[in-house]
Amino acid sequence: MIIDTHVHVVSGDQRKYPKQVAHAAPGEWVRDTSAEMLLSLNAQTGIDKTVLVQAYSAYKYDNSYTADCAARTPVTSPV
Repeated sequence: MIIDTHVHVVSGDQRKYPKQVAHAAPGEWVRDTSAEMLLSLNAQTGIDKTVLVQAYSAYKYDNSYTADCAARTPVTSPV
């Protein structure tokens, strides 16, 4: 079993999940990597599970997107 233990997800839906990049420090990255894209990449590369980590550079203290992604794709079996 392969587990990626540090993954940030960032939505392209700015209306529902607005980014806080105006407050980002110079050099901080913010790239849209949706949960759907992550699942597709995982399937292509053989990653079985991922641990979502709050994308602070994109959302600061609003973890709505990370929480919503985790709720939509719950753990289906123990590690």
